[in-house]
Amino acid sequence: MKFYYQQKNINMETTTFTLNILGNNSPILLQRIAGMFNRRRIHIKSIMAHELNNKLQYQYTITVETSVLWAIRITRQLEKQIDISAVLCFPHQLEESYQESLQSNKHSASAMQTLIEQ
Repeated sequence: MKFYYQQKNINMETTTFTLNILGNNSPILLQRIAGMFNRRRIHIKSIMAHELNNKLQYQYTITVETSVLWAIRITRQLEKQIDISAVLCFPHQLEESYQESLQSNKHSASAMQTLIEQ
């Protein structure tokens, strides 16, 4: 209990998290995912869903603002769901830096390609 309260005090500041969820193409799955956030009073900032190449699975990208403790709890609950294959949860700042590194790698790759062609 003592550790829980220490951890609770440290992690109660809110941060924006991005969750990437890989799940089956089930009409009830999105409702169950939204219900998990609703029961915990966690506001969903954005949600995006698209089908993958095999058309049997969907990827859901959800952006929420919550504490680290609640992000860990909701990730563990999502992993327990039957129709969900994988869950990735990371702070939004890491996602932005990851996207920037991808963009810089694309630019460096295109610059390298032009050097090779010359």
